[in-house]
Parts: sequence; C-alpha cells; structure tokens
Amino acid sequence: MAKPPTQHVIHISKKKYKTEQSQLTGADLRVLADPDIGPDRSLWLEVPGGADDEIDDTEVVDIRNGMHFYTSPRNINPG
Repeated sequence: MAKPPTQHVIHISKKKYKTEQSQLTGADLRVLADPDIGPDRSLWLEVPGGADDEIDDTEVVDIRNGMHFYTSPRNINPG
C-alpha cells in the first residue's frame, strides 16, 4: 500500500501554507505565497539563533514543518 504524501506546513510573511513538496525553489516559494512575492522583495528563511538566510529564486530549500519565511524590500534607500 502506498504511503500518503507528507504535508508540510510552512509560514510565509506570517500566513500559513501547506505543501506536499519536500523541496521548493525560491521561485516556487514566491508563487506559493498569496499574493505572489514580487521581484521588488527579497525572500528570507528565519534561522532561530543564527543569521537569517536570503533565498535566491534558483536556490533549492529542503522543506520541513514549521519553517518561517519573510520578505523585505530588495532595495532600501537610505535617508
């Protein structure tokens, strides 16, 4: 008997999303979010107790339950 797919619950900008994929690229994560994350924003993975990791569109992320991602403006103008 086939094992049912594992569903992962992740958060992007404090919203909950479910996926059965065990790996997603940064581009995949951008379109999973609702609304899509535009090119004017950077995507980050929260790393508890460490430096957060900026996720490029081509970077492959191993998805685990409870992961938290957030966005920030790609270009911050000083002043």
